Amino acid sequence: MDKPSVTVLVPVYNVEKYLEHCLNSLAAQTYESISFVCINDGSTDASPQILANYSRADSRFKVISKENSGYGASMNIGLDMCESDYVGIVEPDDFADSHMFERLVALAENTGADMVKSNYYEHHTGDDPQSDCLVENLGQGLPFGEPYSVADDRRVLWSAASIWSGLYRRAFLVEEGIRFLETPGASFQDTSFNLKALMAAKKVALASQGYLHYRIDNSGSSVKSPSKVFPICEEYAEVWRFLRPEGTERYDSFATAIANIQFKGYCWNQWRLARRYCEQFFDRFLDEFRQLEARGLLDKACWSDYDWNDLTQLLEEPDAFFARVCGARGIRKTVIVFAGLATSDAELRAFVATVDDDEEIAVYAPGNQSLVESVRQLEKEDLRVRLLPEVSGSGLMELSSMRGDVIRVATLEGTKRSRCLAGLFRRDRA
Repeated sequence: MDKPSVTVLVPVYNVEKYLEHCLNSLAAQTYESISFVCINDGSTDASPQILANYSRADSRFKVISKENSGYGASMNIGLDMCESDYVGIVEPDDFADSHMFERLVALAENTGADMVKSNYYEHHTGDDPQSDCLVENLGQGLPFGEPYSVADDRRVLWSAASIWSGLYRRAFLVEEGIRFLETPGASFQDTSFNLKALMAAKKVALASQGYLHYRIDNSGSSVKSPSKVFPICEEYAEVWRFLRPEGTERYDSFATAIANIQFKGYCWNQWRLARRYCEQFFDRFLDEFRQLEARGLLDKACWSDYDWNDLTQLLEEPDAFFARVCGARGIRKTVIVFAGLATSDAELRAFVATVDDDEEIAVYAPGNQSLVESVRQLEKEDLRVRLLPEVSGSGLMELSSMRGDVIRVATLEGTKRSRCLAGLFRRDRA
């Protein structure tokens, strides 16, 4: 085919369960001048075979295979392959309405926009797509269907990134140097790409309709890996790099807004991390916002009262801010307490009094409802104490929920099982 007007990038990594649904939705697009570049990021499942089948059957599908190097690297390879007027993105576990790109191209052409962005649908696997719920991600009151500058109305910056719900003029991306960070894995790389594009575009056009069905029950991501802790920080560092130097029109238009958006992103990341990594992230969170405060970028006019109160607590009472989710700061060790049915409140409190200040106390008290209530009261009195949920039928206890580098096990009125577990071990040997 001649050079297409639209290239759709599809980054693929181990998505055999959903991939055919996605590719079928692309093959059915009503827009004719279109091609699909599928970047296989070292998949180890049947994804490569599925891609090969589609590329043999339909010349619009091109496949690039590489060793696994992450989402950002895949997307940049795809961008380098593009020769089209416009670039779209579809994730391989999502799918598109057949008229998606026809509608987005029409909006871009009619408005002369550098990028267009639409709302989207949420999809549960097995549901009828016709019943999918429209997510009004772009909010109310924005100038839908007409070109405008985000500097004149910044509200769209606060919408979810959803880079797969839009279309981008390729020459604009090249001129502005808008690419993806090539951090390992697939964590947050849409953040800086989306914000850079919105801030740089001379004209943006929004569609209130939805065309992309975003699958929300594919839980492929994890917050238990150390590699997931700081990528969001790298994304915002990239946004600030893009905004500088200070004093430019772009910086003056967006810097205070980005500070608030970054705060909301960091709060979300803080709350979702495994407890093991919460303090590592929090120390950086606090340091970066003290720096933003020193630079005069925390403008209350950009913040809701709720967020401003949280920010104030972060800066003035960091220990209290941290305690709301993770308990005491400065935890270096964990003691897991197995409490028997006869363990009393007094016995537990006596044990807690012997524990070091840098040690959290995680109490496991299956079947002892009286002690469970005692632990819940102790949680309010001593931030080091917390109640462990009862272990599932597998009998496994998730160590990522423990904050200490060293973990020891103690028993109160111990059972045979807990006595066998009693001892001391380092996390990296567990």
